[in-house]
Amino acid sequence: MTSKKIPTFNDWPNDIGFTTHEEQSDPVDLEVIGTIPAYVSGTLYRASTAGNSIPLSETTTLPLSHWFDGLATVHRFTISPPSSGTAAAKIAHTSRLTSSGILTRVRRTGSLSGFTFGQKHDPCESLYAKFKTCFFGANSGFATADKNDEEEIRSCMNVGVTISTDFPGIDAGGKVVVAKTDAAVMQLLNASTLKPEKYLLQKNLHPDLRGPLSTAHARTDPLTGDLYNYNLDMHVRSSNYRVFRTRRDTGATEILATIKDAPPAYIHSFWMSENYLVLCIWNSRFGWGGAKCFWEKNFVDAIADWDPHAKSIFYVIDKKGGKGVIAKFVDDVPFFVFHTIGAWEEEEGGDLVLEALSYDNVDVIKRFYYENILASNVENGKAWLGRGRTKLTRWRLANILNTKGNVTPALRESSVAGEWGMELPTVNPHFVAKKNRYIYGITSTTASNFMDGILKYDTTTHSATHWQVHAHTPGEAVFVPDPSGTAEDDGVLLSVVLDGISGKTYLLILDARDMTEVARAETKIVVGFGFHGKWDQEGVLGVEY
Repeated sequence: MTSKKIPTFNDWPNDIGFTTHEEQSDPVDLEVIGTIPAYVSGTLYRASTAGNSIPLSETTTLPLSHWFDGLATVHRFTISPPSSGTAAAKIAHTSRLTSSGILTRVRRTGSLSGFTFGQKHDPCESLYAKFKTCFFGANSGFATADKNDEEEIRSCMNVGVTISTDFPGIDAGGKVVVAKTDAAVMQLLNASTLKPEKYLLQKNLHPDLRGPLSTAHARTDPLTGDLYNYNLDMHVRSSNYRVFRTRRDTGATEILATIKDAPPAYIHSFWMSENYLVLCIWNSRFGWGGAKCFWEKNFVDAIADWDPHAKSIFYVIDKKGGKGVIAKFVDDVPFFVFHTIGAWEEEEGGDLVLEALSYDNVDVIKRFYYENILASNVENGKAWLGRGRTKLTRWRLANILNTKGNVTPALRESSVAGEWGMELPTVNPHFVAKKNRYIYGITSTTASNFMDGILKYDTTTHSATHWQVHAHTPGEAVFVPDPSGTAEDDGVLLSVVLDGISGKTYLLILDARDMTEVARAETKIVVGFGFHGKWDQEGVLGVEY
């Protein structure tokens, strides 16, 4: 007797990428099809999730509401160079549930307590419990962990959006990678075994970084290795954004600017050029001066209703230190951004040019509830078709050194909608903080109800090259540059892809020039859909961008 086929949106199944709980605890060699260039030797780390539910027993589960709340899992793909001129490169894969302490706690208590991105909480929760969450804030995992269980303490919070491989200011006594999220907490993982070692708070870097929120997308200066980020401290009547730098040479952290005149908002990324940082407060502001964030216990419900008249303020900050905020610009048209792309300075006129994937509203945040992105929820997929899609937007901040303290209009030079719905953008890391021509990202063209391809966009010719295979859902494309290359697109892209028909996952390697397949390697388990990846190679600075 054959099992009945479950209908899926456009016959593009993806459910298993959201429901899998598989873990590859021991390294396993993968079969490689194709030829991997010799320079692609190193390690790819992938931040992933472990299912849309938490297993409580063999028969019961605790359902999760939002994709961003899937339990953090990290995957490690090690690519070894050929041992001889005729041998093929080898790929070994391993993974670990780095948030196992949450699993332990939920099984002990029967509930998912603490702060989440979009989890639906009990509406009848007591007033005391809400105030308790307000007090502990984003670090509430510590408060509810079993203090006698060292393993639970090291994995009691859900930290798994981005991965850093060269995080300065950390004395870990060995090679570690750092998992980050949109809170002021980081998780240190053994670089080889992925075993959680400890958590680090931003206030451990500097005592003034005491706010609960930040961005998972720190920025690394490709020349100095210094790391930049911000910390958001919220109070009932005020909020402070502290933009900081952690130096690679000394490990010291210093506050570059404190912004006190901006409302608290959900800001997932910012811009960095050669000499400046730009933090934009766009239209994803938290209600009640930020207090609603902890009252609701999740980001989604804490974000205030969309204000069609809200202005977005760009704060330009001196990256070298000493001058703080040097200019402010305003865009009268409200927008929201998950991911910024490039920023560069133009000598003539002293202009700063910024690019990002912008949205006309914050609908996209609600799109990523599991009920909307599982392909088996066909009607929900249809309802969201084409909604919450990006535009490639470019702003010009003109004459930044001569604004004379005035808030100056930010000029929108272009806003290209396209048909791709691009997200998770990436560029050649050699072009970070420089003017770049090519942008790569994954697409949502409406062929599926989730992601459905990998795009290369040429900002000069406005042409696009698209990799797409029916029912194959890709993850973020990570650019590995060819060290002997001379062109911006000399290199390969690494993407973890789910073949929804076969139910198998594979690591895909594409030629970044023409978007053709170079090689692939099928994993032994299904890799859950996740967020960002990081390429690490000995002797090469791991640039965050």
